[in-house]
Amino acid sequence: MLLFVLTNSIILWFCFYVYQVNLLAFFTILSILMIVIELNSETDKKVSPYSILRLRDYFWNMKPKVILGLYVITWLYLLTRLFEMRTDKLIDSPWNLLGLSILPVFAVATFLLVLVLLRNKLQKYSILFISLHSFLMVSLAAIVYRIGFGYDPFLHLATINELIAKGSILPKSLYYIGEYTIVSFLHFITLVDTEALNTWLLPIAFVLFVPLTIYLGLTMGLRLKKAYAITASLAFLALPLTIFVNTTPQGITNLLVLLVIFLSFLPKNLLPKFLLLFLAFATCTVHPLYGVPIGLFALYKTADLFKSRIPKYLLKSFSALIALVAFPALFVMNSVMNGFKIGFGYFPNIPTLWQNISQNIFTTDMAFVYGQNVNAIFLILFVLGLILAIKNKMFKQLWPYLLFGTIFLINFVVMSNFVNFEFTTNQNQTLFNGRIITLAFYFLMPFVIYLFYSLLASSYKNKSYVLRLVTFLILIMMITFSWYFTYPIKNDYFDSKQFNITQGDIDTVHIIENKAKGPYAVLGNQMLAAAAIKELGFAQYFQDQFYYSIPDDSEKSLYSQYQKMVFEKPSIEAINQARQITGTTEIYFVVSEYWIDVEKIVPEVKKFATDYFYTPDQANHIFYFSL
Repeated sequence: MLLFVLTNSIILWFCFYVYQVNLLAFFTILSILMIVIELNSETDKKVSPYSILRLRDYFWNMKPKVILGLYVITWLYLLTRLFEMRTDKLIDSPWNLLGLSILPVFAVATFLLVLVLLRNKLQKYSILFISLHSFLMVSLAAIVYRIGFGYDPFLHLATINELIAKGSILPKSLYYIGEYTIVSFLHFITLVDTEALNTWLLPIAFVLFVPLTIYLGLTMGLRLKKAYAITASLAFLALPLTIFVNTTPQGITNLLVLLVIFLSFLPKNLLPKFLLLFLAFATCTVHPLYGVPIGLFALYKTADLFKSRIPKYLLKSFSALIALVAFPALFVMNSVMNGFKIGFGYFPNIPTLWQNISQNIFTTDMAFVYGQNVNAIFLILFVLGLILAIKNKMFKQLWPYLLFGTIFLINFVVMSNFVNFEFTTNQNQTLFNGRIITLAFYFLMPFVIYLFYSLLASSYKNKSYVLRLVTFLILIMMITFSWYFTYPIKNDYFDSKQFNITQGDIDTVHIIENKAKGPYAVLGNQMLAAAAIKELGFAQYFQDQFYYSIPDDSEKSLYSQYQKMVFEKPSIEAINQARQITGTTEIYFVVSEYWIDVEKIVPEVKKFATDYFYTPDQANHIFYFSL
């Protein structure tokens, strides 16, 4: 299924650059591909489909029944709780909406899952329950945020809709097109709305492919004992899964990275020869800046196909050496191609791995400690796993992952301390570098999983109930806190400052659109711009300025005028500056009710506004200015 979708997507990707992405291209490609599949299908094998009765028998034979039943009940309770809290209102943190009491319930569900995995002998159905648990972790945003979560997904959705409507988008960038053709293909073949596809594609793909791939890599590749391996594989949930809750190019890239890493464990006779390179190429169509380094790892592993040592070692050495400078080289090339400024020097910027630890032991405080120090905790677990791998003679099999994990950590240090992106904000540069360290951690993940595998195996071999209980508790706490930090947080210790599109934002966009008499510009927050993109697409531009203010470091931008209105004293000068930037006489200024100084801003702006109105729910104050 995955290869079928990716193959069609890659061909549509080629069509994008040489022709168009439309129904004609889709039907032509699909017809040819189906004929090829039919001609190469084996028809002499008998397939025994699973009947409903057979599935019932399998589930009935799963043990222990009481623990399994308790897990299902707890899982259904948690899922129901998420749907009950579904809203289109402003959410500063879903945990303040759901209540922190949901975390202990999730921890209990995780404990029950561990017991099910260890005592159930039908491992293929154990994977199903890991997938169900993963679904809870990555689907919270899609369920609770009725209109949508995040900012980037709305930009990509609007671009996808434009691609489907027009067959092409300009300029024809090298970035993100792979995601757009995946969603376009699925839309053509299923007729499911693009908004629904864009909401659910990545969370569902993560649930379907990642647990199964990790299980196959551990059991069929490393040949670890199934019961312990499948339980230890839960450690992949220990890192916050924020990147997988929305369908974005970076999220799809990270998904394909995990598949490449764990499929690469499979022996030659089980792994199609060029599968890893194919997946790496698919990654490049989505996000080449991160796909190329993955391609180098795939090339390193594909070198094992050579029987002769000389070409094998030459190819492996070449792949590793190029990977050592991959990210600096790629970002420099990208900057040169796009005319961006980039600086070199020494900019000490290595983040503190272990920050101040709270002395409190309440649930939220412990979660805060874990979230703030997750990188350091992960590295400690990796070192312990490395020691056990060496001791248990597993190091040779895990060596390539240590090599590339270390290479990407070196890339992270170089990019953080010696390269300065003058064309972007410090926040965005930190985000870029953070994705590199996440990539490195994915390669080191097998060592962390092996650590928990060894602890579980040792506890059962030596009948050490204390070691078993401690392993359980560590695994359960890490997964629970990971779920907590996957989503925005606002408490006494931390404020993510992440807001969502509300129904008030949607109403604001339509109110302004209906009242406007000609071209207009809007000074508002980032999520208001996202709402405009969602509802109206990329409707207007003033040269390179989008007509809704979007965060920008430039002094001559709409967003800088918005900042003057909300952070400084509101003034007609900021409105006039917005007029000069855009060349339009119609300017709107929107401030949300949740803004900290809204009670001071609204009376001040009323003094010089041409007109004033607000949304039906009074969530947004809208001011109109005209000459």
